[in-house]
Amino acid sequence: MKRFNIALLLLLILFFVYAERRKAAVHAASSHSTHDHENASPTAGDAAARVPAFQLTNHLGEAFGSDDLRGKPWIANFIFTRCKLTCPAQTQRMLDIQDRLESAANDGHIQFVSITVDPDYDTVSVLKTYADSHKTGENWWFLTGAKEAVRALSVDGFELGVGETANADAPLFHSPKFVLVDRDLTVRGYFDSGDETAVTGLVTAAGEMAKQ
Repeated sequence: MKRFNIALLLLLILFFVYAERRKAAVHAASSHSTHDHENASPTAGDAAARVPAFQLTNHLGEAFGSDDLRGKPWIANFIFTRCKLTCPAQTQRMLDIQDRLESAANDGHIQFVSITVDPDYDTVSVLKTYADSHKTGENWWFLTGAKEAVRALSVDGFELGVGETANADAPLFHSPKFVLVDRDLTVRGYFDSGDETAVTGLVTAAGEMAKQ
């Protein structure tokens, strides 16, 4: 009887260990699915989501949205002007990408779109000053609008997270990814702005798209 009880106890332990491992595996799979695009490989063509119709306001004070971008490939990112961490680097990277795509961009074939995740602070005048100070060019649009609309576009449209933090230098968190969108408003890839290999891939993919 004693050996039977020991054997039964061992079987119960093995069952609970298996159950916990199974639960962890299911949770991991669910988490990966939820943040699929956030962790997507930085290559064009690995995503097929469509950007939903939207209308915000650009840094010139004009209504601007998906209808203005349809028919041209564009590169999007999410920033805010008082960010002291990733945003300055993202803006500098975007300037570099713009320079590397200069011939196509100057023809208006490629548009650049930076959407603020801090629209209460980043008004039209703030974005205009930011754009002018960085000499961003005529084909780079900085967009603001209602907080709910901006966050819905980031989270539901581009599937990129955004929210508040307790960090004074970065009171908001958002994705550092660049997103390549084609003429039909279909997302063609997510590229890590901090990875030179990924950025080079974005330049190549955007350049090829501009020629199509």
